[in-house]
Amino acid sequence: SPVASPDGQSVAFLRRPRGGPGTAGTPSLCVVPSAGGEVKELDLKGVALPSMGSEMIAWSPDSRHLAFSGSDGSAKMDVYRIGRDGDGLARVTVEPGEEVEPRWSPDGRFILFTQTGGHGLDVAIVPAHGGLTRSITPKDEKCEGGVWSPGSDRVAYVSYRENGHFEIWSTSIAEPGRRTRLLDSKGFVWPMYWTDEGRKLVLLRGSGKGWVVERLAIDGGAVTEIGRGTRTASGKDMLYRFAAGAEPYEKLFYPAGVVLVDGSDSFDLYVIRARERLATVAASRTSPWTPRYGQFLLDGCL
Repeated sequence: SPVASPDGQSVAFLRRPRGGPGTAGTPSLCVVPSAGGEVKELDLKGVALPSMGSEMIAWSPDSRHLAFSGSDGSAKMDVYRIGRDGDGLARVTVEPGEEVEPRWSPDGRFILFTQTGGHGLDVAIVPAHGGLTRSITPKDEKCEGGVWSPGSDRVAYVSYRENGHFEIWSTSIAEPGRRTRLLDSKGFVWPMYWTDEGRKLVLLRGSGKGWVVERLAIDGGAVTEIGRGTRTASGKDMLYRFAAGAEPYEKLFYPAGVVLVDGSDSFDLYVIRARERLATVAASRTSPWTPRYGQFLLDGCL
């Protein structure tokens, strides 16, 4: 679960014992410079990380701290925070259920997360230094996957309906009752990022091996396909290719370049950066999707 810092200087990731999930031992939270170098394993003082799952790590907007889901041995997950150098470990949530999928607000004041268990499934916020937790989604709905607006005043999330539909909603954190339905989808859809200008959402739609990146206009509700996901050769990771002109959205996914974890028994981190397109490759392709990263380069790195 590699996550690049907002400043593009570091990558946080989980290091599992050799052999992968199911192997004895708990994962470690590590930080490494995105340019490569010494890996720092952070001391979590006995807090255990989940062995499976995604979206477990979130950077603070100033790239100085990390939020993550972990357990102190009580068989439930809470949100914790720690400095990128391993200092200042602190528990942020103390709720009776499970708190997962942490996301830091752009202004640094709050951490957004999904509550499961005794609370059902809802999206809530808590002050970044700990304090009173507040749900911002209806108790009678199953909601998760919250993402912040650039002004830190609104959150978009997905709601699962009894008819099998997936809905994307936007709500005010000050007045959660003031919410707007942005999209009704018959297939699985997941909010990923709110664009910097605050007028669009970037979504993932699909299942299994077929994922499409879409742009949703907040005001008009228009949906445009801007990229596609391609599985790496091992089938263990997804590389997102974006259409020509979609560079701003690509940077939301890959602030430090393309960060991948790939392999079989053991996994390594790769950061792929390419500025030149290979004319011979582009000329041989019939797809309308212009590769942002030359196929020869990808084959060589992966």
